[in-house]
Amino acid sequence: MHWLYNLADIQIQLSSNEGWGLAITEAMVCGTPFIATVTGGMQDQMGFVDANNNWYTPTKELPSNHYGTLKQHGEWCYPIYPTSVSMQGSPKTPYIFDDRIDNRDATDAIMSAYKNRKQLKEKGIKGRDWALSEEVGFTSEIMCKRVLNGIEEVLDNFTPRNNYEIIDSKEFKPQRLRHALTY
Repeated sequence: MHWLYNLADIQIQLSSNEGWGLAITEAMVCGTPFIATVTGGMQDQMGFVDANNNWYTPTKELPSNHYGTLKQHGEWCYPIYPTSVSMQGSPKTPYIFDDRIDNRDATDAIMSAYKNRKQLKEKGIKGRDWALSEEVGFTSEIMCKRVLNGIEEVLDNFTPRNNYEIIDSKEFKPQRLRHALTY
């Protein structure tokens, strides 16, 4: 796969409701820039920052950047903001944004990359450096450390559950979303 990513000038992933987008992570760590929909975890890989230059983290007020609230991003990507936003859901996953792009925006992103193709390798290397940095940590070593730290935290704070639980349905309160759906 490394060879294929290095043969490509750019990686394109135009998913609609993508949880992460592993193909653009793989491309990025190989030094290949990418074009992608601003949705789900793919926006986390674009390096969006706020006015204080802080890395974008979803909040109650801004659960997703798909409307383009934040425009400053890493040089290694060509984000495509969706023109249609809807929601999918289930009891286990109350909702996931289903973000659809306009094909003309994809064409514009491809043409922009093509017009700047002499700088694509340089942009890809910047993405690779960012992805492998300690802050981002898209390396097996850093990810393993974070998983181990998470496991240790869970074990240190573990409280066993009772074998059963009796719930009085009269006292049951429906779950509420943790943030407003309009922002």
